[in-house]
Amino acid sequence: MTTPAGIEVVPWREEWPAAFEALAASLRPALAHLPGVEIEHVGSTSVPGLAAKPILDVDVVVSRDQVPAAVAALEGLGYRHRGDLGVTDREAFHPPAAPAGEMARHVYVCVRGTLHVRNHLALREVLRARPDLRDAYGAVKLALASEPGLRIEEYLARKSAVVQQALALSGLTVAEREEIWRLNDPDRARTRAVQEEWDAQAEAFDDEPDHGLRHPAVRAAWRDLLAGLLPVPAAGSRIADLGCGTGTLTDLLLGLGHGARGADGLDVSPRMLDLARAKVPQARFLLGDAATPPLAPAAYEVVVARHVLWALPDPAAAVRRWVRLLAPGGRLVLVEGRWHTGAGLTATEVATLVARTGFEPVQQDLTDPALWGGPITDHRHLTLVHLP
Repeated sequence: MTTPAGIEVVPWREEWPAAFEALAASLRPALAHLPGVEIEHVGSTSVPGLAAKPILDVDVVVSRDQVPAAVAALEGLGYRHRGDLGVTDREAFHPPAAPAGEMARHVYVCVRGTLHVRNHLALREVLRARPDLRDAYGAVKLALASEPGLRIEEYLARKSAVVQQALALSGLTVAEREEIWRLNDPDRARTRAVQEEWDAQAEAFDDEPDHGLRHPAVRAAWRDLLAGLLPVPAAGSRIADLGCGTGTLTDLLLGLGHGARGADGLDVSPRMLDLARAKVPQARFLLGDAATPPLAPAAYEVVVARHVLWALPDPAAAVRRWVRLLAPGGRLVLVEGRWHTGAGLTATEVATLVARTGFEPVQQDLTDPALWGGPITDHRHLTLVHLP
C-alpha cells in the first residue's frame, strides 16, 4: 500500500534475505581491514513474514575509533556521506545508483553498543521470535500506509506504541525504551501523561457499574441496548473497540456473536490492556491512541467508542478516522455525555461532528438507570452512524 505522500508498505517478500546478503557481500571487502566490523540486516525487511517498506536497512557496526575508516571505505564504493542527520553516533549515506531490479537501501555506519543499534537488534530479535507481535506490527504498518497523505513523521509516531510492546520483551531498560519512544514521537509527553493517568485507574476501573458490567442487570441493559442497534452478526464480521479500557465492551460484543473474524481493542494504557487480555483472551488488544487508530480502513462491521470522544484533543478528526474504519453497511456507536462537572460533549455537538463526515446521525438519550447501576443527573446519550 502507498499513500499519496509516498509511504509504501508491502507484504514480506522471500527475496529480501538474499538481497541483503548480496549487499553485504558488496560491502565486506572494503571493510575487511576493520577488526570486528559487523554488517547487520535491521528494520522490517529483516523479519520474515513482516510487512515492510521495500527498502533494505543496513547497520555497519564498528567501534568509535573505526568510524572515520568505515566512512572512507563506503565513500570509496560510491556512497555519499551525509553526516549524522541529527542522530549522534550514526553516519548516513546516499547509496550509489542501484542496478535495475535491485532494492533501494539505507546504509549507516553505527557505533557499537549505542542505543539506536541495540534498539534495532532488540526489535528484530523479538519480532523474529514472536509471530503474534510481528503480525500485529505488520497490520499497524499496512493500516497506516493506507491513509491518504500520511506524513512519514506521523507514520513513525503512530507505530511507536506497538513497537514499544515488542521492546518491552527485550533487554532494554524502561528509560531506554522511553527515549526511543520520545525520539520517534515528538508528542510523547502528552501521550505519557494520559497513559499514566489511565494506568493509575486501571485496577479499580471495573468497580464502576457501567465500566465492568459485573452486575447482571447492568450487563443485560447494555447487551439489550447494543443488540437493538446492531445488525444480525455475520460470519465474517470484525469489531473494533476504541479506548477499550479493560475490554468490557469487546467481551459483550463477542457474546452477542459479533467479531467472528476478529475483535480488536485499542487503548493508550498498558495496564488496562493487561486486564483486557486476561478478560478476553480471544481478542487482539493493541497499545495506541484512539484518536489515530492504527487499524485497517473499511474493515469493521462494528466500531464502538464509549466515553472516549470528549477527551480527545481533536474530536472532529477522530470521528472522520473512525468512520473510515467501517466496512459497507458498518455501524459506529458513540456513547458520550455532558457530565455534571461541565466536561463532555452534548448530543448536538456529537451530531454536528458526525454530520461533517457526510452521514446522518441517529441519536437517543441513555436515561435508563439500569445502564449506569442507578439514577443519573447528567445528560448521557448515544449516536449511531450507519454506512449504506
